[in-house]
Amino acid sequence: MYSKLVLFLLVFLFLFLNGKGEGAKEPGPEELYKDARQAFYSHKDSGNPSKDRRAWVEIAALFKKVYERFPKSHRSDDALYTLARIHGDLFTKYKNEKDVDEALSCFTKLTTEYPSSRLADDAQLQIAEIFLNEKKDGKRALAAYEKILELFPEGDKLNEANKMIALLKKDVPKEANGEKNLVRVNAIRHWSNPTYTRVVIDLASALEFKEKKLSGQDKIYIDLYNAVLPEEIIKNVISVQDGLLKEIRASQYKPGVARVEFDAKNFRDFEVFSYEDPFRVVVDIRGHAKPQNAAPEKVTASAPLPLEKTAASSPLTPEKTVALAPLPTEKAAPEAHTAPPPEHSIETKLSQPNPLDVKRIVLDPGHGGKDLGATGYHGIQEKEIVLDIVMRLKKILLEKLSCKVVTTRDTDVYIPLEERTAIANTSNGDIFISVHGNSAPRKEAYGIETFFLSNALSERAMQTALRENMVATKEMSDDLRFILSDMLANNNMKESSELAGMIQKYMVQGLQKNYTKIKDLGAKGGPFYVLHGANMPSVLVEVAFLSNPMEAQRILDPEYRDRIALALYSGIKQYIQEFKFAFKSGE
Repeated sequence: MYSKLVLFLLVFLFLFLNGKGEGAKEPGPEELYKDARQAFYSHKDSGNPSKDRRAWVEIAALFKKVYERFPKSHRSDDALYTLARIHGDLFTKYKNEKDVDEALSCFTKLTTEYPSSRLADDAQLQIAEIFLNEKKDGKRALAAYEKILELFPEGDKLNEANKMIALLKKDVPKEANGEKNLVRVNAIRHWSNPTYTRVVIDLASALEFKEKKLSGQDKIYIDLYNAVLPEEIIKNVISVQDGLLKEIRASQYKPGVARVEFDAKNFRDFEVFSYEDPFRVVVDIRGHAKPQNAAPEKVTASAPLPLEKTAASSPLTPEKTVALAPLPTEKAAPEAHTAPPPEHSIETKLSQPNPLDVKRIVLDPGHGGKDLGATGYHGIQEKEIVLDIVMRLKKILLEKLSCKVVTTRDTDVYIPLEERTAIANTSNGDIFISVHGNSAPRKEAYGIETFFLSNALSERAMQTALRENMVATKEMSDDLRFILSDMLANNNMKESSELAGMIQKYMVQGLQKNYTKIKDLGAKGGPFYVLHGANMPSVLVEVAFLSNPMEAQRILDPEYRDRIALALYSGIKQYIQEFKFAFKSGE
C-alpha cells in the first residue's frame, strides 16, 4: 500500500511539474499551495510517512515553489512555515544538520519578511526552541525568546516566552558590564611542525580582525575587534617550541579588543583568513625548508583551549546507513599512518614536495560524523562511501608504491575543513587527495570530475564548492576572493592542476574498460576550503553522483569501489612518473 502511495505521489509530481498542456493556465499561489497540502497529507496518512526521506524532500519542494514564485501572495507565509516544519521533522528523524539549518533559515525568513503574519510569532518561538534544543545555545535561545516580547507584544506566545526567559536567565551566566554585545573567543587550536604551523581561533560569531608583523621582529599579532576573552584562555599560554613557533599568548588588549600574539623564529611568511559556519580565524605560518638530512623532529597539535569541546575531539556514534561490503584483508605492507596525535614523532621533510621522492600521500575521506555529506538513492551517505573507497585506495598505495599513507580520518568522525589541511601539512605530505561523492538537484546528472584550488567561479564549480565547503551563502567574501587570487601565484597551483588532469584521465579511462556511461566532466578549478593552504599538490575528486540512480546503484557494488580505488591509484602513479621525467628533463 505504501509503495503505491509513493508511486502515486511521484507520478502526481511529474504530471504537475511537467505535464501542462498547450495553452494551460499557469497555476496561481492558491492552487500550488492546495496541491502541496494534498501531497503532504496523502503522504502523512499513508501509514508509514517517515519511511521515505526523498518523498518528504519532494513535498518540501512544492511548498518552496509557492514561496519562491509568489513571495507576495497570501500563501507565501503558510508555505514557508510548513517548509520549515518539514525540515525540522526530517532533522528529528535523520539527524542531518542541513535540515535543522534549513528549518532555522525558513523560520527566520518568515519573521523578517512577513512580520505581520499570524504565524510570525510561532516561527520566532520555533527559532528559540531550535537554538535551545538542537543547537544547545542557551544565549541565542534567550535572545530569540526575548525577541518575541519585542516584536510580538500582542501575540499569543508571550506567556510561553516569559516562562522560558525566566528559566534561561537562571542558567545563562551573566555578562560583565560592557560585555553584553561582545563576541566570545571560544578556543584556540594549533597544529605545528618545524616548518609549518596552523592556528585556529574559534569565535562565537563573525567579527572584524586585523593582523600585523612587528617590524624587525619575528612576532605576529592579530587584533579581534568587538571581542572578549575568557580568563581561562588568557591564563593559558600555549608553549609550542617546535623550532618555528615558540608560543601563543592571548590577552584582552583593551576593552572590546582581544589580541592573540605569536612568537615565531625565523619564519618565511604568514597568511590570515577566516571560515564561516561557525566563524573562525585561521593563521598559517610557514618557515624555511629544513635541510634534507635534518634529524626527525616532533609534530605538535593542541586540543581546543578549555571551554567548549569541539566536535572533532571525539568520534560520534555512527548513524545507521547502507551496509558496505567489508574491505579485503590487507597483506603485509608498510605501516599506514593516520593523523599524528600530539607529540607523535614523524620525519621532517621539505615544505615543497620533491618530485623525485614522493614518500607520503595524504588521503582525505570527505565529511564524517555529524557531517553526512550528500545523501543519495538507497539511503547512501557520502561519508560512508568515501571512507570505504579511501581505505581501499590506501591498501593499493601501500602495496604498489611502498609509500607511507596518512588519512585525515579512518573512522566515522567529524574533522573540520581547516584541520584536514593542517594534518596534511604537519605530516609533510607530498600529495593530498580529498575524495567525495557528488550530488545535484537533477537526478539525471552523472559523471566524474576532479577539482584543484583556484578562484574559478563557474556555476558548476561554485555549486560543488558550496556543498563541500558547507557554507550557507552563494556569495564569497572579498577576503576569500583576494586570498584565492593570491594563491594562483603559488607553485603548487600548476602541479595541482596537472595532478587533477591526470587523476581525471585515469579515473575515466579505468572505469570505461568495464562500464558504459562513464561521463568525463573534466578537471577544473574551484574555491574549495579543504584545499586552501595545502603545501603540496592537492585535488578534490568527485567519484560519482550519489543523486543519480545508476551511479548510486553502481557504487553500492564493492567491485565498482575497488575499480574506483584502482583508477585513482593509476592516476597518482602516472602523475609521479611524469613529474619525475619532467624534473629530470628540466621542464
